[in-house]
Amino acid sequence: MKKLNLLLGILIGLTILSCSSDNSNNEESPSDKSKLIKKITITQNGTPQSIFTFEYSNDKLISLTEELDNKTEYNYSGNQLNYELRLEYNFSTSSYDLEYERTDFEYQSNILKSDLVTENGNYKEKQDYVLNTNGKMIEYDFYYYFINEWYSGGSRLFEYVSGNITKETQTDNNDNVVFKYQYTYDDKKHPLVNLDIQIRRQIWGYRLNSMNENNILSYSTYDGNDILQSSFTYTYIYDNDGYPVEREKLESSTNQVIETIIYKYE
Repeated sequence: MKKLNLLLGILIGLTILSCSSDNSNNEESPSDKSKLIKKITITQNGTPQSIFTFEYSNDKLISLTEELDNKTEYNYSGNQLNYELRLEYNFSTSSYDLEYERTDFEYQSNILKSDLVTENGNYKEKQDYVLNTNGKMIEYDFYYYFINEWYSGGSRLFEYVSGNITKETQTDNNDNVVFKYQYTYDDKKHPLVNLDIQIRRQIWGYRLNSMNENNILSYSTYDGNDILQSSFTYTYIYDNDGYPVEREKLESSTNQVIETIIYKYE
């Protein structure tokens, strides 16, 4: 009987240990948890400058709204971004119902080749793209439409390290360097990292920097002669899952906070 009780005790102990191990394996570590961005609020000197809200359907972004300014609606063909509509806010109707810009996307073998932007039905600009194997831009050439003709506006080139843009170079239509940007990063998740890369390509600029995997720690601008023009640093507050909930941008020379961004997630 003592041997039987001992055997039962061992079996129960092993069962508890096994369940504990299974629970441990199934728990997500903070770095593994996926979050979708819901709202971004940008302030300067304590005054809100821009508020962006993100709307999803089945975890796919269907609209991005800048409050009281414009709204971009995304249309898909299957999982492929087909076109986007940009709507202006109409103060008369208190809604985003003034369509003024549409971007249509062209693909080759399911890889983005170019896009065409029209404004109120008229040609405005277009871009030709070169992508890397992760679907991120490494180059785009842009053109503008003027008096029934297309003209080259130059190119933007991107260099990456560990999935982050470390250098951007802007050239004119004669391949002369106009300016350069250089960046460094932390090792935490970017707030937009879980959006589809098709969307991240479209909203990579204007403070969102969404083609990156991590968050910018420093940002420097140079002119065409490699002379430093400005530099900034960034500090963050992160949540328990390793995503930023607040970012401060500081002018390097004065260490003054010039911009604060608050991130909220679904």
